[in-house]
Amino acid sequence: MNTLAKTTMKAKKSVSARAFLRSADDNSTTSTSSPSSRNSTATDTDTEEDFTSCNGSSSISSQSVLIVGAGGHTGVETLRQLADQPAENKPAIFGMTRNFKTTPQETMELYQKHSESLIEGDPTCSADIHRALLISNADTIIVCVGADRKNKTNVRTANAEATAQVLRHPPFHHVRVIVVSWTNAGMRFGMGKSRDDDAGQELAFTTDFRIRERTTIVRPTALSFGKKSQSLKILQGKEKAPRSPTNRADLAGWVVKQVIQPDHLGSVVNVASVKQ
Repeated sequence: MNTLAKTTMKAKKSVSARAFLRSADDNSTTSTSSPSSRNSTATDTDTEEDFTSCNGSSSISSQSVLIVGAGGHTGVETLRQLADQPAENKPAIFGMTRNFKTTPQETMELYQKHSESLIEGDPTCSADIHRALLISNADTIIVCVGADRKNKTNVRTANAEATAQVLRHPPFHHVRVIVVSWTNAGMRFGMGKSRDDDAGQELAFTTDFRIRERTTIVRPTALSFGKKSQSLKILQGKEKAPRSPTNRADLAGWVVKQVIQPDHLGSVVNVASVKQ
């Protein structure tokens, strides 16, 4: 029996508001899963067009959101903007971070103030993803796991594969996914470890149509800091991505809109901040 099957299927009936939950109960496995290696032949990913036959939309706003990669800059900015939503649009917010000890104190305090809970867990471990979904009862996952540019491990691919494994189980067939990718993820495998990791992340969410149809992948150009400017542009057709970076606050604002009113289900969306 795998670690996912061993994980209890019964969620805790109540989770104390803004409680910080420790990584594992006695029956959970929390060891880091090794990023899987890919032996795929070179594969093209269409960078501009929908990867399903239709561009799905839904009028159902999320009731609970789980931010995976919560301790990173994009995760924190997304938390801030979700917390700023009016009460009628604001879902319950949960975060998942790998290690409380390495999460900045300022970030811990932000989640303590604005979220229901910050959950400690390994984003590459399916048992930990499963547990986080049970705790949060999330109907939307925001995946903003940072790429490991330093050690060049396939952490994004490993997280995506672990998440997809959980989402294949019937209790989670309703869960939507918003994946923060990167503009170069559409390039072929074999273009370098970082790019292969980004492409592998997307592949994990798009291979199974049951997951693909409820997934939105957003590909920003290189991310930068700055105040929200309302200048995020969706690139159309074969429009070339500009050299300008994408403002992280603009990206988070777009992600929040997809949480409230998802209108790009089953799509890859290329974006960039532009000067007005």
